[in-house]
Amino acid sequence: MDRNHYLFSLNKKIIPQPVTSIKYNTNNAKVFIQKGLDGQEGPQGPTGCSGKDGDRFCTKTINKISLTPTENSLVIINVEPGLAYISGNSVIVSEVPNSINSNLNTFEGTIQYYNQASGQIVIKDITNIHGYFNGEQHYYHVNLDGIDGAPGEQGPPGPTGPSNISETSISLTLLNSTINIPEQLNPITYYTINVNNNDEIRYIQSNLQNNHFAIILIELSDLQYNENSTATIFTMYDANLIINYNKNIILNHDSPFAIFKIYKMNDNIFLECVSYYRNNFISL
Repeated sequence: MDRNHYLFSLNKKIIPQPVTSIKYNTNNAKVFIQKGLDGQEGPQGPTGCSGKDGDRFCTKTINKISLTPTENSLVIINVEPGLAYISGNSVIVSEVPNSINSNLNTFEGTIQYYNQASGQIVIKDITNIHGYFNGEQHYYHVNLDGIDGAPGEQGPPGPTGPSNISETSISLTLLNSTINIPEQLNPITYYTINVNNNDEIRYIQSNLQNNHFAIILIELSDLQYNENSTATIFTMYDANLIINYNKNIILNHDSPFAIFKIYKMNDNIFLECVSYYRNNFISL
């Protein structure tokens, strides 16, 4: 029989049954627990309000201003409101450049006061001024700066250390044809030694430490009494010396000066000897 000819039709209504779960109590007895029927999911609620921005410090002046900062002074400018500045923050203020080639004009200071509602900011104890502030109007960036640590208390001055170079020349004496160089207080030390007619310099006794340098001016000093005076600096065949000359050097009226330069490096002693002539030439 065709159901479409009936005025109505009957359908069996299915009633959802509650879900029963079984658990056991501490006496190991069954406990039947019925859960309520799950309802349909409701519509999604409206989106909540956005949270507050995190702490912000980087800002810029509201308008172009003219600044001419000086050491230990203060400035009052207007920046964005609602920032996180508090009194005592160390800040750097920098002029917004007009081009990549503009000068870098900056200064540092400490926040004295900041009004979060108006954006007014007072910066005191201005220091570390760099660049040239010519009074023209510019925008300025303001941002946190690294906080400098407070300087410690200065202690009393220590004793003055020895200079690297001797301030005066030390006089030496030729004894038994030997020049004796003492242990030096200064890494570089100047000496003088006077020789007379028929004096001979055959040996160097060095007490130099490594990386010390001795300069000795040798002068034929009795020429004012004897124009024919001569002295001889002999080639020194000493295994402890490395020398730069291979023949004897004669001091006389035309060449009354010579200079010894003695170095000690890597436990080696190097000796240079240079003659100086009155007529500004050297005969080879």
